[in-house]
Amino acid sequence: MRKQLRPFHDDVTLAKVYDHPYDHTHWSDHVERVKWTIAHGIHLAHTVNAVNLVDLSCGDGAILRGIAEVLPESTLYFGDLVHAPHVEHVGPIEEALRLEGLCGDLLVMTETLEHLKDPDAVLRAARNRFRAILVSTPIDEDNDVHGDNVEHYWSWGTDDISEMLVEAGWTPIHFSRLDLPFYDFQLWGCR
Repeated sequence: MRKQLRPFHDDVTLAKVYDHPYDHTHWSDHVERVKWTIAHGIHLAHTVNAVNLVDLSCGDGAILRGIAEVLPESTLYFGDLVHAPHVEHVGPIEEALRLEGLCGDLLVMTETLEHLKDPDAVLRAARNRFRAILVSTPIDEDNDVHGDNVEHYWSWGTDDISEMLVEAGWTPIHFSRLDLPFYDFQLWGCR
């Protein structure tokens, strides 16, 4: 069931929440999730013959770079809320999706939707610019069980994400689930 976990942050709070670049190697479960996501991203990229790869909430960029390792002719574009050396666009994903000329074959949007005020609008905007999308998010996050992750606004199940993707115009072609000690994750590949 889709539910909002907390009120939306104001700009001052957001700046405090996202005050430094993300490094997935600080947590063993993040390392495992990133490897799992790369493997499925490679499969999706081959399925849709992706060359132009984009991640607008890229963190340390490990997922997009990992997918590109087996696609030697690929071009990469990185965006994120926090400045880092590899980030080409610093700002919200909503803003990046309005950039003139920003489009591509594959948009990687992993561990992103739960952080957005209007994830449905972002999925619709992405549909207008990309041929395929790779989406992952926790499954049925519960503050009482998982603690209070101040970055996450939303929790949902697999049926909720499937419905959101279809309503935004995406066609799911791949689904995978990863159960880890703290969170369970869902991953969707769509065209």
